[in-house]
Amino acid sequence: MFLIPFYSRHQNGLIIKKEQGSKFAKEICNDFNPLHDVENKRFCVPGDLLFALTLKEYGISEKMGFSFCEMLPAEMPVRIKNDVDHNLEIVDRYGKKYLGVDVGGSVNNHVASIKSLILSYVRFSGENFPNILVPLMANNGVMINPSRPLVIYESMSLKMKENLFEKVSTEVDDVFLEITGKRAKVAISFTLSSERQIIGAGAKNLVIASLRPYDQGLCNILVNEYLKKRDAYILRERS
Repeated sequence: MFLIPFYSRHQNGLIIKKEQGSKFAKEICNDFNPLHDVENKRFCVPGDLLFALTLKEYGISEKMGFSFCEMLPAEMPVRIKNDVDHNLEIVDRYGKKYLGVDVGGSVNNHVASIKSLILSYVRFSGENFPNILVPLMANNGVMINPSRPLVIYESMSLKMKENLFEKVSTEVDDVFLEITGKRAKVAISFTLSSERQIIGAGAKNLVIASLRPYDQGLCNILVNEYLKKRDAYILRERS
């Protein structure tokens, strides 16, 4: 499957190196969050890669709720555990949980459906900044700290109406931001479609830390640096 380059098998589980996680973020998700840069001392494995690996291993349930409990560092051996209630967890050797998944309903193990849903959703998710978050921050008069941007992937959920599908597209439905002090919660609802028919819906929840008053000039610099970094990477990979 297309995910093979982005993780390695380790005993009865898996392990993700910095290079693998960073490559997935940048080349599959178009996500250039500094937390996924190989040289970043605070590097963490992309949450969307954990989402993708869960679907690869266990398929798509009618209802799925993903809770990102801790940031997973690179090269930490983990396994996907299926408990007695058929819920899933990604845990390390000490039992520390990095991802919890509540599942319900029938399961779709159709390889083409799984691949299409993964590719469509993680691309949508990876491009939340700047496409969705920047206009949202501007409308609410706040922004992330440009010297230390921190956007945390907290949770996401899916509700599927159809079992078999291909060529999935993910589109934003609504966006909401709630500010508490210097932190904000962002809720992004979305729809999943295939062949012009809605096949499901979901929501993604983020936490933005270290908020400051919105500054158009600083935000422009932040976005331009982000896009410059993205374009330089793409050019380097193509050359």
